[in-house]
Amino acid sequence: MGNYFTLPRALTAGAGNLWRRATGRARPEGRRPQTTYLSRSPLYRLAGQDDHARFPGPARMAYARLIAHGLATWPHETLTVTVRRYNDGTDAFDLPTPAAAFLSEAEWLPVTAPRDRSNVTYRKAREAWSDRGDALPFAAVIASRVRSLIHARPAAEARAARLGIRTWDDPATAADRVLLLAQLLETGQVPDTVVPPFRNAYEDAWTDFVRHRSAGTPLDRQGRAPLVVTRGTTIEVIDLAVAATDPVFVQDTDERQRLRMLEQCELPVLRLRRPEASAVADRLVAAFGARVHRISGVHPAVTVDGIPFTSSDAPPLLVQPDQDWFADLVAAVIDLRGRSVRASRTDVLRRANTMLRRIRVVEADRIEAGFGGATIEARHLAVPDDAHPTVLLLRSPDRQRLLERATAAVGELLGHPSLDESLRLALIELARNGYGPDQSPSPAAIAEVLGEPVARVEEVRAAIRRPDEVTLEVLVPLIATLDPARAHDLDGDDTTVTPGEIAAWLCDRSDATATPDALLQAATEGLDAARRLLGIELRPLNAAIRALGAPYHPLTDPEGIAQQFRAFVAERTGPILDALRAAFLADFRAGRPLDRYVAQRTLATLGPDPEWALDYFPTVPAARMIERVNAWLAASGAGDLGVDAGLEPLDRLRIGNRTAALSWAAEAARVVRAYETQRGLTPSGLPGEPTAVADAANGAGILDFEPVDADRLLAWAADTKLWPAGMPHSTDLGTLGLPADALDLARKQQREIRDRRELERRTVQIDGVRLVADETNYAGIAAAVRASITPEFRAANGRTSLEAAARPSRRAPGWGGPGTTAARQSRPPEAKLAAIGLAGEIAALEWLKERYPGLNELQCWHSGYRNQLLGDDGGDDTLGYDILVEQGRRRLMFEVKASDSDASEFLLTPAEITRARGLKRNERYTILFITNVLQGAERRIHLLPNPFDPAHSGVYRPIGDGVRYRFTIASP
Repeated sequence: MGNYFTLPRALTAGAGNLWRRATGRARPEGRRPQTTYLSRSPLYRLAGQDDHARFPGPARMAYARLIAHGLATWPHETLTVTVRRYNDGTDAFDLPTPAAAFLSEAEWLPVTAPRDRSNVTYRKAREAWSDRGDALPFAAVIASRVRSLIHARPAAEARAARLGIRTWDDPATAADRVLLLAQLLETGQVPDTVVPPFRNAYEDAWTDFVRHRSAGTPLDRQGRAPLVVTRGTTIEVIDLAVAATDPVFVQDTDERQRLRMLEQCELPVLRLRRPEASAVADRLVAAFGARVHRISGVHPAVTVDGIPFTSSDAPPLLVQPDQDWFADLVAAVIDLRGRSVRASRTDVLRRANTMLRRIRVVEADRIEAGFGGATIEARHLAVPDDAHPTVLLLRSPDRQRLLERATAAVGELLGHPSLDESLRLALIELARNGYGPDQSPSPAAIAEVLGEPVARVEEVRAAIRRPDEVTLEVLVPLIATLDPARAHDLDGDDTTVTPGEIAAWLCDRSDATATPDALLQAATEGLDAARRLLGIELRPLNAAIRALGAPYHPLTDPEGIAQQFRAFVAERTGPILDALRAAFLADFRAGRPLDRYVAQRTLATLGPDPEWALDYFPTVPAARMIERVNAWLAASGAGDLGVDAGLEPLDRLRIGNRTAALSWAAEAARVVRAYETQRGLTPSGLPGEPTAVADAANGAGILDFEPVDADRLLAWAADTKLWPAGMPHSTDLGTLGLPADALDLARKQQREIRDRRELERRTVQIDGVRLVADETNYAGIAAAVRASITPEFRAANGRTSLEAAARPSRRAPGWGGPGTTAARQSRPPEAKLAAIGLAGEIAALEWLKERYPGLNELQCWHSGYRNQLLGDDGGDDTLGYDILVEQGRRRLMFEVKASDSDASEFLLTPAEITRARGLKRNERYTILFITNVLQGAERRIHLLPNPFDPAHSGVYRPIGDGVRYRFTIASP
């Protein structure tokens, strides 16, 4: 190969070889290899590039960060040199500089391993992948400290791409990603715990490809055609270039039932959930022909109790005439929880309602469906048919839950399969509230379980009905208030009276001046608007509606009115409390107890008038609410709302007074300690921890009126026994006869006390054995737990009967008394919690050894505690379970939760939630909950069901401070 130039003497042999390789790839064709070409600009190389491979780890990482930073700022000539023929300036071209050759040819990029990001190797640019966000858990990517600099500026990103660095979320790398992901799976680099994000990444790669490439597939012109598919409950790679009996089915529809059946038949499926799925299917069919089938084009064969099933009008309708509420619920769920296009909202709802009322239901002892020779048994099945769509259900004596059991199939038939869960949960909640076949829920009840305003549900109900139906639903109750018998006659399917005639009849009998047309218009706005136009009072109207019965519902919203009053009070909390403070100011100044004030300031007894729900809908006039508040204030001995008490605003006053109380308590504690030490008295610990003192002062009400000083706080402490008996009421050292340095000694003693308390908080006691809860004592903790295992514990069967979870109170926060402030909740140190967790797992292992002879820690223990105790890296907390028992064809997964008391609650991590939700058919997930884990005689083990098993959804209730979410703010 000819050269355009000789190597500069300043380049080492290694750098020269890198440069030759880089220029060899960059050299244009058609030049004169023996002719002299000259560069007109300097040749740049990077300081340290010859030595970087010998740098220690931290220095090599720092070197890579410097390069990543420089990519955004280096001048063009740093990486590119222009050379020209010595005798012809027009014969010129660009070549990489030695610096650019190093960046493209040397292994300078730190790449971290997916399961251990501390494991760093160095790769060439064209061998390295980056990511703009969090690294994918199965992918080796450039170290975060370097890739963050690469993606910090567009110029650096562009240069990195030209060097050959590929980015996971770059559409240009879609084809490479499709092939790489298949390679990772084939080579065993995708553990079960990362399958969900792996599937998402594979789908993203296909989606990006069809969005940005007008034709073809990533598998074109490859020696093989590796495609990642789901088969049953596992994922695998199939080579489409190899002839096979089974075709590959591509998900090109959102129909979940057919997809689920194909997977249960263990046929290979390419799962795609994006709008581009159909385009992917088109490309694959075009490339591989009959080797690929669209899911939308295959139909299962169905048998019911061994007989091939054909839809007909013989089975009963799913929605009976007295179950219009179910149609309302389905429409509300579609509209309020679905993803339908708002522009065609009414059409979508009406089509779904029409289809719902055609659905037939068949119950059977055995339902089978399949494709070819592969069949499965199903608990429920949707059988599409234009005339008689049918839901097939396994027979059950529980008729109350028939609709709940049908939700998945109903969603499929209506074309809204994603609504199954929302619809099922709404039915469960309605049943808990007492609604079902014998008690139809009202629109307000439906709105409550969906967490939506009643008006939204009424709007949906109107959308799925004909105008005449909507009008009659309003007019018939109005007639019932005047003539119940006539209303019953009109409330039938065979009535021939028109809404206009009914409106005229009502107007003739009303004292109002309403016209029939005005009444019909009001009826379109709802029953409340129509009854107001006619001047009909709410109480007689609701009495008439109750007499009519279903499907009519009283016009009442007690919860809505209660919420209106809550909002009214919330907006006026300051003035209400000011009125109370003014009433009790004299008591505060006189030093009298403020118990009545403290009880009233919670506003716990300030609620709405129960009669309002009978007389007002949907809102209560503001004047009535003001009267209610003033009456409550008067009962407390206070003046009316809005009276200026001349007091400092309560929020600012409390901040200042609490700060003063904290400061005084800290100083007073040191003074008391010094006084007691000097006199040889037993330390009393008074007045207490500053936070506890400030809380007590707040609880006594003394921080709510005027700024408090040290004298006031001291007097209060003495009155409440927070000051030592016999000690003068003073914090002045001279008055107390204390030397000037007395407080220094007190501070030292307090620090020693705090250190002892902290050590005590981090100490666990296992049947009398005291151990500090840190990793150096884990072996001792494990030994102490094993020694405390009783024969009764080993022999326990663990079976536990759980009560149905109580429904959470719907009372709004702050209504009815003070709650617990999150910042005040005492929680054991993390080290002690970790020790309790370890003790639980050791106890669980000992118990399981009794159940499964031959079981041992090396075989079954997979939690992170294993690594800390055994030191063999066999534990992995990302698995989502602690102990795995392989029993024949079944895999039994146990997640251990422990408590040092009788508490009955536990926390699941994201990994545990993912595992509990994503079980295969042969897997079981159980919570092993151990109470009083540190006390051998009191220790108990409880086998608890999977919280995500629908069969046990009613025995758990979520608690706690909330759920953590991650989000990304879109660029402007």
